[in-house]
Amino acid sequence: MNLPNNMTAYRLTTPEALDFESEYMGHCVGSGGYDENVKNGTTQIYSIRDERGEPHATFEVRNNTIQQCKGKQNKAPVAKYMPAIQEFIKSKKFELGGDTKNTGLIEQDGEYYSILHLPRNFVFRGNLDLSNMGLTELPDMSTVTILGSFTCYHNQLTSLMGAPENVGGNFNCSHTQLTSLMGAPKHVGGDFNCSHNQLTNLTGAPKHVGGKFYCVHNQLTSLMGAPENVGDNFDCDHNQLTSLTGAPKEVGRSFYCDHNQLTSLMGAPENVGRDFDCGHNQLTSLMGVPEKIGGKIISDGNPLTPENSKINAFRQGIKNVPTPTKEHTIIRFDDNHEI
Repeated sequence: MNLPNNMTAYRLTTPEALDFESEYMGHCVGSGGYDENVKNGTTQIYSIRDERGEPHATFEVRNNTIQQCKGKQNKAPVAKYMPAIQEFIKSKKFELGGDTKNTGLIEQDGEYYSILHLPRNFVFRGNLDLSNMGLTELPDMSTVTILGSFTCYHNQLTSLMGAPENVGGNFNCSHTQLTSLMGAPKHVGGDFNCSHNQLTNLTGAPKHVGGKFYCVHNQLTSLMGAPENVGDNFDCDHNQLTSLTGAPKEVGRSFYCDHNQLTSLMGAPENVGRDFDCGHNQLTSLMGVPEKIGGKIISDGNPLTPENSKINAFRQGIKNVPTPTKEHTIIRFDDNHEI
């Protein structure tokens, strides 16, 4: 099949052709690994080649579905070959299975769309993966809704401007170079992960996160901008926080603020469904601890002194049992200091 930019698609049908493709491209399609399936027709292998006959992309197809799309050394194909690759997929009407990102396309209702040029107000029912693409900025998807998950980790992004407006599943922007969350979705139905960046605050974060919220290993000195509520865990450990001002009001499961520089728990959530971990900080008092905690308080590694506040009288037992709520006005201790 002739393709744009003087490229050509070939179907490889012999062991010799597979071996040549494997040696030139540096992947494992040769050496007999695919010979039998190619021979009996259960697998088709295609090669996209230039006018000199040199391969630049290899496809594995089964049941009319792309299982793999590889460039050299199993990396993504080089960008300049994308027009030929995408024209080949559209002409053959392949379904997109594995390695969707390497094709630069998504498919919905029989139509193909470029992952970097989605229509305005588009609603995509699947997952969109832009991770490991060397992006310095996101394409403009600010009017797009992703009903599945969205990932853009391991890029060189410094902001989230252009991110989808709403994401029904998880949103993962970890391990980039973010200094701001401005542009993040307003609502994320699953987990939101902005860990391992260069954030100093959470301004721009979604208002509501249905799953977990991870912001560990940043440079946070403030939680200002954090979601108003988080359905699962909230984890801000390994930062430079000195207070919890700006934290969510409610956290459905556990709250982790350990390994910071906290001198106060003022600003902590009002309600934590499970554990509250404030260990390994600079706390001399537990004043400000959430009023309602469904699990245990973990405060190891702090220079706490019992005389500093009344709540420190609970310190040994409070690690292992729920804290009292407003409804429990009588507090009793046994010999193990349990409430």
